[in-house]
Amino acid sequence: MQDGSTSLRIAAHWRDRVRGLLGTQASGRVLMLVPCHSVHTFGMSYALDIAFVGADGCVLQACRSVPPRRIVSCRRAVAVLERAHSPRRGWYRRGDVVELGRKVGLQ
Repeated sequence: MQDGSTSLRIAAHWRDRVRGLLGTQASGRVLMLVPCHSVHTFGMSYALDIAFVGADGCVLQACRSVPPRRIVSCRRAVAVLERAHSPRRGWYRRGDVVELGRKVGLQ
């Protein structure tokens, strides 16, 4: 997914990762949880688009419109990208490459 208008926030502290998008309003903002290989949607008021990213930056698994009260995981993932589900906007697919660099620990 190449969308130059996407806003990205990184959650690297455990407290920020546990909270994720909980308590936020649905927006186009993407949250990257790192390190992370499992997410939940308990307490969410909207569905999420989720992408699991491997150590090489490759998307290992992508899920669209994950409803509240679910747990999704990918054991080989080192990071997770998530946002409020948006049916009109593109999302990552398996095999896409996320290029963020060493600062987030993907390379």
